Amino acid sequence: FNLSTALFGVIIEEQVENVNGWHHEVRLFHVSDAKDGTHLASLYLDPFRRRFKNTGEFTLPLITGGSASNTGPVVCISCNIKTPTWDSDPAYLTLDDTVAIFHEYGHALNLMLTNVECGSFSGAQNVEDDASEFVSQLMEYWIFEDKFLPVIAKNPSTGEPIPSEDIAKMKDERVLRKGREVLHRIALGQLELELLSGFDPKGDESIIGLQRRLAQEYLPPVDIPPKSDISMLQQIFVSNANGHYASQYRYLYSELMSSDAFEAFRDVGFQNEQGMKNIGEKFRKAILNVGSSASSECAFESFGGSPLSNKAYLKRYNLAK
Repeated sequence: FNLSTALFGVIIEEQVENVNGWHHEVRLFHVSDAKDGTHLASLYLDPFRRRFKNTGEFTLPLITGGSASNTGPVVCISCNIKTPTWDSDPAYLTLDDTVAIFHEYGHALNLMLTNVECGSFSGAQNVEDDASEFVSQLMEYWIFEDKFLPVIAKNPSTGEPIPSEDIAKMKDERVLRKGREVLHRIALGQLELELLSGFDPKGDESIIGLQRRLAQEYLPPVDIPPKSDISMLQQIFVSNANGHYASQYRYLYSELMSSDAFEAFRDVGFQNEQGMKNIGEKFRKAILNVGSSASSECAFESFGGSPLSNKAYLKRYNLAK
């Protein structure tokens, strides 16, 4: 929340009394403009896993808002953090928990800070699929910055921040994981494209053979599934059944955008508070405020001043030759 204040000029305060949530663990926050105190949105946070609750992490617009309705957005973030054993115990977040909550908070920011007339154009609800993960993936990057992670990752007993050597290990592990993730997304994306375009079910190559061929072409040997494993096909069919098409390329292209945009913050220097604030205000105005009322290409070029480049993405994960 302090990061949101520093970058985007908003103040987020918790309402402790009369939350009226769907569970006693649900917390309610209100978002206001730091300049004039104008109420912008409300956020429900449902952080912990529990019986009968949907697994995984997701963000939902409960009320989309919009100036035409004279109602601010109301958003929900649901996470899957392990519940503390006792009420007096702190909640411990794994690295994956932390990445997930920052990712979902990016989706929430997209919804809460949209300034459009029609609520259906708020956030990334109707933005092109290619850009739907843009802001969420950008928010993940802050976790892995040397100056930021020690602020939120501390020893609960001593208060000491996470050691720099541990940060280095986490960053190295993420680069390795991301490299494999890129290969998996390309393999799955190419499999989906061939299935939905050029695949002939009556041809010489079976659907299992198609999966096998593309896995061998794109994946490292250790990740090639055995012949009896059809998990890649299952993932595509489930994704399509849920209305998500070309979803692997969606994440890849969105991260090209987030990597390129994050360089604007890096270029001004993380210690330059006023410079960071200026870039954040520009991002809020060009990206967050417009939601899906403008094309993602136009919004991105309005923020960055130039077309999208893949250089920052390749550099971030050591993929450049």
